[in-house]
Amino acid sequence: MPGTKHPKIVLDNFLFTINQKKKDRTMWICSKYPRTNCKARLVTFGRNVKMTRGHNHDPVISDDMTKDMIVQKAHIIRCDKTFTEDYIAEK
Repeated sequence: MPGTKHPKIVLDNFLFTINQKKKDRTMWICSKYPRTNCKARLVTFGRNVKMTRGHNHDPVISDDMTKDMIVQKAHIIRCDKTFTEDYIAEK
């Protein structure tokens, strides 16, 4: 929900939570990090999302779970340096 205390991002059916906020960007970690030591990370700056490192587990979010989330269009930069335009869901 917008304005929630603990925002989340869903990308490719994986859930990310805020790890660190800086003036011009926000760093996100995989929500499964505490249990699986997953190294997947996101960095957001404006409507740009840079994804680094892959996940070491299966997706955690099903499509029906995202139906009530706010969907925003964003530019996705994946760790292999590809640049795509995609949609992210925020909880």
